[in-house]
Amino acid sequence: MDETKNSPWTPGNSGMPVSPSQVEPAKSKKAIAIGIAIAIILLILGAVIFWPASTPPTPATALTNIDNSIALDNQDPDSVAVLIKKFSCRVSCFVEIHADNSGQLGPIVATSKLYQPGEYANTSLIMTLTPGASYHAMLHGDDGNGIFTNPQQDPALLDNSGNVVSQMFKVNLVSEGGEKKG
Repeated sequence: MDETKNSPWTPGNSGMPVSPSQVEPAKSKKAIAIGIAIAIILLILGAVIFWPASTPPTPATALTNIDNSIALDNQDPDSVAVLIKKFSCRVSCFVEIHADNSGQLGPIVATSKLYQPGEYANTSLIMTLTPGASYHAMLHGDDGNGIFTNPQQDPALLDNSGNVVSQMFKVNLVSEGGEKKG
């Protein structure tokens, strides 16, 4: 029996198939099917891993039944954060702490997370407090990206009378325990 008759290989042919039609088509179809299956699995894995769990936040709807406001007391020099008694905002906002520059706003020294419209009480903003120093707490609106960029892009909020929502406060020289600081 001549084995070369049904084989794509012929003696003396340098080991190459006689013609592409003689290659077994079942093997090439199987390789294509495996390749497609791997591609589909990778797409599904990529979608599961990289698809966001939720959509990014959108600017919140403004509340018209509250006024933009902020209230806080002078701060204890032993504290590691500014305690804000209460604040409210009609739109998404940040609480910014500005250093005092002779009664005027100085540079921003602390920034809060983004707050949605609403009323908040007993909120802390971590920052280093200097005994005897003065600061200004101020509400700034969000430009829609959820990140405080600068006072021009995320401007100060106004109250119902058109005034900037800001309150000056001081860090006491003496802690509540009576020990003098600074």
